[in-house]
Amino acid sequence: MSASCFSLHIEENNRAIIEERKQDRKFSEIIVSCRSLSHYEGRTFKTLLPQVSTKTLIHHIHPDIILVRK
Repeated sequence: MSASCFSLHIEENNRAIIEERKQDRKFSEIIVSCRSLSHYEGRTFKTLLPQVSTKTLIHHIHPDIILVRK
């Protein structure tokens, strides 16, 4: 009986470890993606113009909405 409980405990631990590694890989992919996007999208006039013009247009259409970049 104790041997089967022990093997079940080992299997549960292995599943938990595998799931944690999957989450770690997904998190790493997100971090790498964010870094590469921030690398390519600099703060130049060319990249800021569409953002500023869109926010200005939206503000004129809906002045009660406050747009904040996070």
